[in-house]
Amino acid sequence: MLDLEQYIGQKINWVSGKTFDEIIVRKDKKYLPNVTQRFCTTEMKLQPLFDWWLENINEPVEMRIGFRSSEQRRAKNMIEKTNQFGLLEFKHIVGKHKNGNNKWKTTGWNLPSFPLIKDAIFKDNVEEFWKDKPVRFAFMNNCVGCFHRNEALLNYMSRKHPEKFEWFCNAEKDGYGQRTFKNGTTYDKIKNGFKKIDLFGTDFNDCDSGHCGL
Repeated sequence: MLDLEQYIGQKINWVSGKTFDEIIVRKDKKYLPNVTQRFCTTEMKLQPLFDWWLENINEPVEMRIGFRSSEQRRAKNMIEKTNQFGLLEFKHIVGKHKNGNNKWKTTGWNLPSFPLIKDAIFKDNVEEFWKDKPVRFAFMNNCVGCFHRNEALLNYMSRKHPEKFEWFCNAEKDGYGQRTFKNGTTYDKIKNGFKKIDLFGTDFNDCDSGHCGL
């Protein structure tokens, strides 16, 4: 982000929420997200974005999503989640009831648009544009241990970013054995398998949660 800010010569409002270590603690125990409960994206990405929007704008905005032309299925899935006004909604806490429970509200806040799809931009177009620019990008996406990835790809990431991947292994070990990121296996087992496979230099677009493009 700092590279990009320097390159475009404009301020970027960089928002952040709770850390991964904070969001997995539930009543003094670690509760890990997985494919059926993807609260990590909501709490670490959407919540801080929404909070900034609510404080600074508080009216519907166009949000440009970076899905490329090969990712039209993801765009379709996101559009299907909009309300009758074409807005994506966010459920947030607005206070407390008398009994102490949270009071919730659902707010339509952004109209998603897909400029790369509209202009038929593919991965090779993006790479060609940025290849001589002084801006660094994350490999595939910014979550080294994303549980949407298959085990062979996760093993590859464990070797490409060993220190970061170790955080996921330790999170499972500290979870009292009650929960893992992927059903039926642990990240330690994934890390120690598939030693010879290096097949992952292409796109990763398996996540259909609809939020990872934000």
